[in-house]
Amino acid sequence: MSIKYLILLFVFIFNSLGLAAQENKNQQLLQAAYDGDTDKILRLLLDSADVNTANAEGVTALMYAAEKGHTDIVKILLYNNADPNAEPLTKRTALISAAINNNIEIAYNLLLYGADINAADENGATALNYASCLSFYDMAEYLLMNGARHDIKAQDGTDAMLGAAFYGNAEIVSLLSRYQANINTSDYAGFSPLSLAIQNGNASMADTLIRNKAEIKLFLKEHPKVNPVDYARIMNRKPLVILLKKQGAHGSFNLFIHQVTLTFHPGFLNNEDYFMGAGIGIIESKSNLSLELGLYGRLARKRILEQQSENIYYQLWQKKQYIYLSLEKLFTFRTKKTERKQGIFIRAKGIVTFGNYEGLKRNPKSKITLAPGVGYSYMFNHVFFKAAYEYADLGIGNKMSHWLSLSVGISINTKKSHLTKKIYWM
Repeated sequence: MSIKYLILLFVFIFNSLGLAAQENKNQQLLQAAYDGDTDKILRLLLDSADVNTANAEGVTALMYAAEKGHTDIVKILLYNNADPNAEPLTKRTALISAAINNNIEIAYNLLLYGADINAADENGATALNYASCLSFYDMAEYLLMNGARHDIKAQDGTDAMLGAAFYGNAEIVSLLSRYQANINTSDYAGFSPLSLAIQNGNASMADTLIRNKAEIKLFLKEHPKVNPVDYARIMNRKPLVILLKKQGAHGSFNLFIHQVTLTFHPGFLNNEDYFMGAGIGIIESKSNLSLELGLYGRLARKRILEQQSENIYYQLWQKKQYIYLSLEKLFTFRTKKTERKQGIFIRAKGIVTFGNYEGLKRNPKSKITLAPGVGYSYMFNHVFFKAAYEYADLGIGNKMSHWLSLSVGISINTKKSHLTKKIYWM
């Protein structure tokens, strides 16, 4: 091998070793920033570690230090020309991390070295968006004082005002209002701060918004006819119904059916007979009206004495079922928790009976009757329980018209999901 090739090989090996050594320093710098090891940071920078080195996700030492709250390391890195606007794959800049961790001193130093106060991450959320959602009043105020824009919307249309309203921070809502933020802003689905206050049952937030001149209107794009009072009723927010009515708002009479119920009746009984059944229904939430269609069947055949003449009776074994259609009105009580709903209901049930006699070709006569009832209902989340007294003449006997009805069921929201907002990027 010639001397020329030996020299080239030596240079290649030397460079490779040098690159490996440099890479090792850079990795140590990232780890030291993560761990908060200030002395090691200083040694590595003096030993020519790259201040803007990043890992595979694009995270730099400055981002780690800002995220972990290592203020001194942030200062050292910035003084040594760390880029305050570098973005990782998530686009979460050091300033956004400082806001999420409510570290105003780190935010101050980043802004001092030119950090973009309105930079947004992959969700489209800025430092102010996060501060407003996380209820960091001082951070939100500091960012606003330094020129943060309150009208920047995240990917779902949530801006700072909507974030503060969703998470119930009335002080930040008032702060944003003083900086001329739009109190009637809305996301891309039409959710406004007021609609979020109603959704979350936050009467104090609704009052703050109204005092800051919020319009008592809804802008829901999928349900443009729903007004604030109706919406509060649909969401079972009685205090807000009262508040909105005091402000002059009115509900409407438009039907808004958003729930389908599946009901299992483990017992419909008196002291001599037992039925079991199931039904499916719909609920109109604004007026708490429900309509249910179902089928009951006798648990076991029943001995029936059928008179044939003055002193002659036949003993028959009867199986019986009936189809029912019931209309129910619920009068609710106030509950401390909004996911619970309870009250007294009145019920009108139309019944059509049918059946057969065991061993005979002829069947009992069908009967149509109206069965009024009254009872108690309790709902927790989507599960409900009911107990009711009913007067139902099923054509069995004069003494068998008084019944106790027990029910358990589940309510399936068919439209309510379109009436609620969640901030998934938080």
